[in-house]
Amino acid sequence: GPLRGWYAGPNVHAGQTLLNDDGPDWATMFYHAASDGELAAGAAQVVLHTDSKQLALHWRWLHKLGSGETHWRKVDSAESAAADSPLIVALDVDTLDDAVAAVERLGPTVIWYKLGHHLLTQAGSDVTAYLTSIGKRVFLDLKLHEIPSAAAAAVRQARDLGVSAVSAHASGGRPMLQACADAAGAELHLWALTVVSGLDDEEIRAVGFQEDAGALSVILAELAVGAGADGIIGSPREAGPVRSALDDPFEIICPGIRTTSDLQDDQARHATPSFAASQGASRMIVGRPILQAESPRDAATAILAEFG
Repeated sequence: GPLRGWYAGPNVHAGQTLLNDDGPDWATMFYHAASDGELAAGAAQVVLHTDSKQLALHWRWLHKLGSGETHWRKVDSAESAAADSPLIVALDVDTLDDAVAAVERLGPTVIWYKLGHHLLTQAGSDVTAYLTSIGKRVFLDLKLHEIPSAAAAAVRQARDLGVSAVSAHASGGRPMLQACADAAGAELHLWALTVVSGLDDEEIRAVGFQEDAGALSVILAELAVGAGADGIIGSPREAGPVRSALDDPFEIICPGIRTTSDLQDDQARHATPSFAASQGASRMIVGRPILQAESPRDAATAILAEFG
């Protein structure tokens, strides 16, 4: 009979139904669930292991050599609902072991994790494979700024890893952003970075821009959303003007979120969770205030409560 419930795995995130009562055959359903039609040309046999709540997918290609097995993990309704959490934890640690330890401490409180250049350089795709295998959503903060073809190729590779979001610099220009949006398709969020939150107005002028952070953020946000990005990344201090300036529906993801007791660091334009929410932020990126807390899970819960 049909399998019902929520499943998470390399290409299906918590919150998506894997099968329904009157759905088509396995291979076709997995085509709809997978990114880039991974199993579109394959035949699949699925076995549910009720003891471990895992779904084993045994598959083979019809038109080329190859076979394998993919495991899917059943998730509960609370984790499924948490997939839309506004909190993204910046996993700014040194090694894969450090990342696993941090994720285990946070447990089901956190679903979204940001991977930046630091951890990606050391752990590469191992850390993305670990996070997606346990049902977490991954934001690859690549900050792409390249010629369109190279940037789009990177986005396609990110999509094939099963991650949920990837970033590019809005200042990379309209052709690059359009190429990235086309490569991302419907499966992957493309979030465009407007102005790095570590820069103040003086530093922004030093790199050649005439506008202050607020005006430049609006210009780049309009460019990015018009080119197909479905969200922008920017300081909470510029979130309000950006939200007011654009009519299109889009997400605003704010880094530089700090609690009141932790406002002195290398983020020049930081703000509290409540301020970010009041300015129209959709999601917030938080690292050190959670990872370095005595109880990371309690810190994450408190930040979520303040965001509202």
